[in-house]
Amino acid sequence: MIPRAFNEKLNYTGGYIYHAATSAPPDSQQVGPASFHIDIWTYLRCDVWKFSLIGRLDLLRLKFVDAVSNMKSQWKLVGQCKIIPLGKGFFTIKLDNKKDQSYIKAGLWEVFNQTLWIRNWIPDLRPELHGTSSAMVWVHYPGLSLEYWDEQTLFTISKALREPVKIDEATLNFENGLYARVLIKIDLAKKIPNKLRIKTKFGGIMQSVLLTKLPKFCHHCKIVCHVQDERRVKISAEVESSNNHVNKELQHLITSQLRRQMTKKKIQILLQLQKLKRNK
Repeated sequence: MIPRAFNEKLNYTGGYIYHAATSAPPDSQQVGPASFHIDIWTYLRCDVWKFSLIGRLDLLRLKFVDAVSNMKSQWKLVGQCKIIPLGKGFFTIKLDNKKDQSYIKAGLWEVFNQTLWIRNWIPDLRPELHGTSSAMVWVHYPGLSLEYWDEQTLFTISKALREPVKIDEATLNFENGLYARVLIKIDLAKKIPNKLRIKTKFGGIMQSVLLTKLPKFCHHCKIVCHVQDERRVKISAEVESSNNHVNKELQHLITSQLRRQMTKKKIQILLQLQKLKRNK
């Protein structure tokens, strides 16, 4: 409950706290933005989210409801959990205790062959401003000799691409000798070699690098989200929308001018008819 005197001091009107310089509450019609001041309640508002996390997946490849079901089936939590979509692949994982927060952060979670990206919750998160050029990618090393299929060696090799995260269990168990498989966090904005020269005491080998299931990446924007053709389509749609608006305005203007001209012509005809009547 907010004290009445406190409300009056801050111009509090049942949901908004705004500067006295603002001439009207934000729901009224006015020109320009309203200036809000709500910092005094920041601690109380953020405290509810202090155990929460921010997650991200490529949701262009799977449905959000399926991703939520998959994550919750993997997690063994002691408290409540709610997963809230934010757009651009981001979502808030709302938790109510530190134990669950630490448990999720400590794990490496796979959701339909994607690795869940996680960070601590932050206030004022705007997904459209948090583009990234990095992505978790499963990398294959076809033909790599089996003596190199231990975790330490594969991590050393994979650091040439950037940041190795984990080795596929099938690789560590030698279930398939065709290729070694490593999950690597790769910056897609940088050049990625298609071959690696590996030096050993027996000489050297040239190892091929195969990137699998790459996410959509725009080389113009340098972010993981869409491809450049989709960006062109979006821009074209915006231009077309703008042109349609201009055309409508122009059509309205032409119609108005024609109406004025027609009205003027009609008045002239009526005046001529009156003149003819008088002459008779």
